[in-house]
Amino acid sequence: MNKKSPEYKLMIEEFRNNGYSLEYVDDSLKSDFEIVLEAVQHDGYELKYADDKLKADRELVLAALKQNEVNSSYSALEFADESLKADREIVLEAVRLHPNSLSWAAENLKADREIVLEAVKSHPNSLSWAAESLQADKEVVLEAVKKDGNLIKQADDSLKNDHEVVLAAIQNMDYPSLSFADDSLKKDRELMLKMVQIDGSLLEHVDDNLKKDKEIVLAALKLNKAQLDEMAFSGGVSAYIGVFLEYADDSLKSDRDVVLEAVKNNGYSLEHADDSLKVDREIILEAVKSAGDMLKNADESLKADREIVFEAVKNKKMSYQYASEDLKNDPELKEIAKSYLEFLEEKNRT
Repeated sequence: MNKKSPEYKLMIEEFRNNGYSLEYVDDSLKSDFEIVLEAVQHDGYELKYADDKLKADRELVLAALKQNEVNSSYSALEFADESLKADREIVLEAVRLHPNSLSWAAENLKADREIVLEAVKSHPNSLSWAAESLQADKEVVLEAVKKDGNLIKQADDSLKNDHEVVLAAIQNMDYPSLSFADDSLKKDRELMLKMVQIDGSLLEHVDDNLKKDKEIVLAALKLNKAQLDEMAFSGGVSAYIGVFLEYADDSLKSDRDVVLEAVKNNGYSLEHADDSLKVDREIILEAVKSAGDMLKNADESLKADREIVFEAVKNKKMSYQYASEDLKNDPELKEIAKSYLEFLEEKNRT
């Protein structure tokens, strides 16, 4: 096509203004530099349809990379000529711009420390494509796990025992887990104390001997902000959020200080307390304030305690069923439990 012709100028305008795709044009246009440049400046994915000779053009490939949507599932580097996938300058620019770029780089550049470090700074998932030597590089791995703690699974085993790396990873996990950790770490008291302070659920994974450690267990029982926010979102305490007493050694489940702290944070912890403490008035009162239905676990004598029963029913109307027979006849308690009693009446009628 004559580049001075009206048709050519119209074609240029189509690519520039309307995002026309190279996929549907004649092969002669796919090898036209100006046409392809307009196409990739509109959408980097268009490099896929360019003539192979142009996929080796540095200017075109750089233009495509700069237009590549960061959130898209591809990197324009995928469609570049192999020579450019081995071009350090091109790859360095690519990893800054798009998360998948390192996966398409030449193998020798996946072992280039500067490129990989730049990649994980911009897109931490790039650690997955780094050479094994750099998955064992502490600075590289730290950069990645500080953004996404789950990426520690991609790190070399030697770093899964590094306290600084492990702590950084745990601090940056949505749902902290020690499943990747070596057993030797789980026996490290200082480290495990820091871990349970981040998320009490990690008490499940510490060494059994540390589950007998009162300081560690008490630290685990204190809910973190995420757990408190989750409770607030769900409208109150839950039997599934923050009930970490179950992971403590049995010896601490009969420790009054530990159990009292546990039920203050979440009344459902009472289910895991030793039976000997279910006669303790203060513990039961604290438990039913946040989990009224825990009245069912109280000693019979406390089911007749007016203050405890009223707190329980105020929290959960259905707790009325666990009250002593005398208190079930209390007009004030019946008024508090009115909606529950009406529900029972309706259920009996049907």
